[in-house]
Amino acid sequence: MPTAIVVTFDSEGWIRRCLTALASVPAIVVDNASRDRTAAIVAAEYPHARLVRRRTNDGFAVAVNEGCRLAHSADILLVNPDAVAQVQAVETLARYMADHPRVGIVVPRLLNPDGSFQQNARTFPTPWTMLARRTFLGRLPILRSLAARHVLSGRIPDRAQPIQSAIGAVMLVRRAAIDQVGPMDERIFLYGEDWDWCYRMWKSGWEVHIQPASVMEHEYERKSGRTFDFRSPAVRHHWASALKLSAIHPGLIVGRMPKAARAAGRQTVAD
Repeated sequence: MPTAIVVTFDSEGWIRRCLTALASVPAIVVDNASRDRTAAIVAAEYPHARLVRRRTNDGFAVAVNEGCRLAHSADILLVNPDAVAQVQAVETLARYMADHPRVGIVVPRLLNPDGSFQQNARTFPTPWTMLARRTFLGRLPILRSLAARHVLSGRIPDRAQPIQSAIGAVMLVRRAAIDQVGPMDERIFLYGEDWDWCYRMWKSGWEVHIQPASVMEHEYERKSGRTFDFRSPAVRHHWASALKLSAIHPGLIVGRMPKAARAAGRQTVAD
């Protein structure tokens, strides 16, 4: 059984449902200096979860890496506090990873709270996809098409398959893969560290898959949708992460990536 790592920050509105659904899974909650009652709720109500209280919020990657160091299991299940696992969802992911030894990351099918499909599989982002999704330039036909391709608009996977990358709301990550490619990149404060991990997996010969037989609910909120409103922390983090990701992997600017990742992206777009 993997160890679930849940990184929280002011998450008291979600954490009960998340941890209740993970009652049978060893869990580590790394609280990023929440200002609300998140840590108190975990400590008082969920004895099966190990609570780590960070004094400062140094970013998602820092908290994930701390949780990984504390976990003793072979594999790591990253779960956002606003995600809720359905029955057998974790077990289904774990079986899939056991049956596919080259899979470094596998993600479930995500649903919105209303039951509609939430697209967590993506192509790798670039500054061009940021312009397409976060600025008025996205109204241009060519960039509108690019944005739709990036989020695989209208494509609902009905079978397990390789994908280029995925958002990190829920990810089962193989320990051996982490040992080879390294931990999350702590230079990225928030957003983008999941795509960077997927890129490094493909580059090192591991694969990224989706297993839609595993289903989880995710209360996704697009906080960064206000394009150039840099008063919003989410907007600032999204742009900073996109620029850092391009600096770390400059080939992405011109669409260069590992061949296996490119093939996975073509296959997902074609399905």
